[in-house]
Amino acid sequence: MLKNRFQVSRGRWSALLAALVLAAACGNTKAGSNAIPVSGSGGESGWTYLPPGSTNGGASGGNSTTGGAAHAGVAGVGGAVVVPQVTFKCGGTKPNQPIITSFDDFMADTWSSPGNLNGGVYVYPDTLKLTAGNFLGFDDLVSTYTGVGVYFAGCFDASSYSGVRFTISGDPGTTGTVRFFPVVNRDRDVSTEFSVGSCVPDDAADAWPSCHPPEVSLPVTSQPTVHSVPWSAFLGGVPTATTDGSDVLTLEWAFRWQPGGTPYTGKLIIDDVSFYTDDAQGGAGGAGNEAGAAGLGGMATLAGQPGQ
Repeated sequence: MLKNRFQVSRGRWSALLAALVLAAACGNTKAGSNAIPVSGSGGESGWTYLPPGSTNGGASGGNSTTGGAAHAGVAGVGGAVVVPQVTFKCGGTKPNQPIITSFDDFMADTWSSPGNLNGGVYVYPDTLKLTAGNFLGFDDLVSTYTGVGVYFAGCFDASSYSGVRFTISGDPGTTGTVRFFPVVNRDRDVSTEFSVGSCVPDDAADAWPSCHPPEVSLPVTSQPTVHSVPWSAFLGGVPTATTDGSDVLTLEWAFRWQPGGTPYTGKLIIDDVSFYTDDAQGGAGGAGNEAGAAGLGGMATLAGQPGQ
């Protein structure tokens, strides 16, 4: 995978006041903050880079928590020994409770939960900054592939849960939607540096066509809305089209961007992220999935491909 391909835009920190104004406009009552915004460069989590200082959790799905490397076997070709690409299994740690994070204890780039989950957040491009607050917030110019994410310090098996639930509000531009990805190990292109990924791309310099995660499209308005997204709603992954949540590395929310498009100000506040089991509240919030063949010719925030 070509590292940091989509981290090419310029940007600057949004002030704390801007974050508080947006929180008030969106009805968010968690305006108080002890968080220090950080940029999205540093280590790598799933597809993108962790913030500086996030080494305490390790790269998502890193050596300490993955199932280790696997080889497909050794074959002889013309007398030469050919060693297939090393791939990495998911260690499959199971969350011992559903809460991922409410960001109440959010300090700089790291968060923790009441159970065995922990990790951090990121924003890309790494020149952009997150807004300060007890939430995951963004308020800045979208002029290239842009998004925010929550990474796990490990590869987690959340298949016993129905899906992912969170509260979201903001302004995602004229489309009114964002793309939501669970970065899963089976569709993640191999990174030997960070010991993640079990997908061997056809072209290491352009991994997206052969290795990318499933997604769903979600509506976002200025009013905080709870989305309960079942694993079955995510489609369009390659080589595995769907996910059962058994090998999750990262959760990512991406703004829509078309190369050559007009830059716009994007705003997001994401809060109260958790897994859930009450299937009665399943569904992706009504925007429908756009990860089919046409959609994947679109934005592709996670691997720098062009998109919508």
